[in-house]
Amino acid sequence: MPKIFDEEQPIGSTRAMRTWYTTKTCLPTQKSQVSHMLADSAWEQHAAGEDSEQNRAKRAAPAAWIEAVNAKGGFGVWSWDVAFQPAQMQDILARHAR
Repeated sequence: MPKIFDEEQPIGSTRAMRTWYTTKTCLPTQKSQVSHMLADSAWEQHAAGEDSEQNRAKRAAPAAWIEAVNAKGGFGVWSWDVAFQPAQMQDILARHAR
């Protein structure tokens, strides 16, 4: 899949994003590029050891995006990961902070 960037505006901003209406609780953030985050305590349920075409597609999208950003250069080194349980977050953040 070819990586396509907006030639007229190669560097975007969250300022240009449209308002996203939701009925879920939104919380203000601190020290972040985004002003609010969605508070959702209902993590997706996964059957241990099982994978699906939908899950593979969900992982392929950020993998392609991150590959394109890193190949373009000029934005630092980006990475992504998946947490299946909230308790995994600290380990994931520590791994990518190296």
